[in-house]
Amino acid sequence: MDRGVAITAWSAGRLTGSGAPRLLFGRMYEDPDVEVRSLPNGRVLAIASAGDVAFALAASGREVVAVDVNPAQVEYVRARMAGAPARTGRADRYLALAGRALPAMGLTRRRLEHFFEIDDPSL
Repeated sequence: MDRGVAITAWSAGRLTGSGAPRLLFGRMYEDPDVEVRSLPNGRVLAIASAGDVAFALAASGREVVAVDVNPAQVEYVRARMAGAPARTGRADRYLALAGRALPAMGLTRRRLEHFFEIDDPSL
């Protein structure tokens, strides 16, 4: 570990274990239109992640510089730019498992939607 630099799952490119960085996110779960509507025209900096936001910004006419602490994500975005298909990342798999496990714990879709609609999440 470099002095002053924390090793995180994102920078290591791994959620568990050790070894070479792996693809964490094959797709993103955010709305790229938020950035498209809010950022000025011209050159913008974006997190590479799965490339969705960077691609949307580029399609809107902006010059995009995409960076990521996980080198596997940068390579994935480069491959997608060259026409490679989308892949499933490690975090995507964990999210899918959580999506199947939450109802078993009583967290149904209806309860989760209600939680996200309330003004005070502590309720």
